Amino acid sequence: MLNILFKFRDIDSYKTYRLTYISLLSIIGSPMPDWIQGMVCVGISMKNYVVNIGDIESLAHLNSINSHNLYLVNNRIDVYTRNEIHDRN
Repeated sequence: MLNILFKFRDIDSYKTYRLTYISLLSIIGSPMPDWIQGMVCVGISMKNYVVNIGDIESLAHLNSINSHNLYLVNNRIDVYTRNEIHDRN
């Protein structure tokens, strides 16, 4: 889960670092997508890391399913499309 994006500039070497602080989530239940929802449930942060933004391979939208920090992983549509669908209702 993406927590924050940040950028550092090293004024001595003129380098810029684009980083993100992420939490890796554990799979709850089966790692295979559910046949009804077609999604995997994740939750409970395992570890936190700071990584280069360029190292992130792809995106997935996390849909909250309750107040216990459980999410369904929606990797079928992009965030823009999902927000367009839900913002119009």
